Amino acid sequence: MRLFIIGVGQCGGRIADEFVRMNKVAKRNHDASFLVDAIAVNSDMADLLVLKDIKKDAVHRVVVGLERTGGHGTAKEAAVGAELMVAEGQNLLSAIRTNSSVAAADAFLLICGTAGGMGSGATPIIANLLRENFRKPIYAFTVLPFSHEEAVEERSSHNTAIALNTLYDACEAVFVADNALFMRQSDSLNENMNAINRQYVGYFTNFLLSGESKKYAANLALGVGELLYNLKGFCVLARGIAELNNGGGSFNKRSARIQSAIHAMEAAIGQPTCHLNLKETPLVYMICNVEAKKIDEDMLKDVSQSLKNACPNANVIISEYNRTQGNVVDMSLLFVDNDLSIVHSYYEKGTELQMRMDEREKSRREEKARTDDLAKDLPLLLDF
Repeated sequence: MRLFIIGVGQCGGRIADEFVRMNKVAKRNHDASFLVDAIAVNSDMADLLVLKDIKKDAVHRVVVGLERTGGHGTAKEAAVGAELMVAEGQNLLSAIRTNSSVAAADAFLLICGTAGGMGSGATPIIANLLRENFRKPIYAFTVLPFSHEEAVEERSSHNTAIALNTLYDACEAVFVADNALFMRQSDSLNENMNAINRQYVGYFTNFLLSGESKKYAANLALGVGELLYNLKGFCVLARGIAELNNGGGSFNKRSARIQSAIHAMEAAIGQPTCHLNLKETPLVYMICNVEAKKIDEDMLKDVSQSLKNACPNANVIISEYNRTQGNVVDMSLLFVDNDLSIVHSYYEKGTELQMRMDEREKSRREEKARTDDLAKDLPLLLDF
């Protein structure tokens, strides 16, 4: 699958930048590409300047809201991010249209963090603009806030609820990733962010490259049309890697390799991009990335049965991709599931926060009215 990527806000821009870097690696090492082009959109100039791999021009690094924000961001106000995008959306459309390669894209992928104002506010507006102007599927990759963000700033949860709800309506599919699951206490925040962003892009790689490289094509490749048709609602990615045990004789070797693939699959189940209820998941895609001829279709069916045991109500679709060289098996999973508990949790928190914010706004207006009433007979120095 070939994507046209738009990274929105600080988080979205950084992950989009990592997609560009990884695509360069795929071109160099695997004779394949999953990226048509990438654009970063932000109201914060500093965030755009630190990007390394997205092209350094006004078409690929689009700044919005300079007059209103002075290039310093939206201060976590989702409404501001939405307003800026409504006002300047045509500038982004012009940047996309000037890129002739957009016609070669199978789909758009919008990337954003949900805690801030630009990503949560502007991304749904961009999705609507794309729907009105292009006939391509629109996907969103949304990154949920770190726990410390929610503890310090309650708007993080409120912005997240609004973004998830609006993007679910505006996009064919919304990929959900929970930063809290990947935080390493031993690393700095910046080290964590860089490592997590690399991991997120890595989770996409097997699905995007499958079928894009003739050199590494497999008989059981996953078709782009299959994904485009079935990617609906909320989605979760997972990935696991294990050493390929070669065993002894031919029978033992076969059994050992099946067990290695099952270990990789179990490792993937152990670290999805966010928690989900495996027993209720309706659809799972499994891609086994392994050196050619080391695992055949019948062996993959044995592995898929193990996955089916973990996801008893799921339709399991298996495929193979022969890019990996050496003695490892790289297993990627994609869960299509509209019933994510973490999304329900944010909807509940967001609704509660909305009620509190409405009450505070009501109290503020009442206090201002009392103050204005008490001061109504006092002269103003400006009147002299």
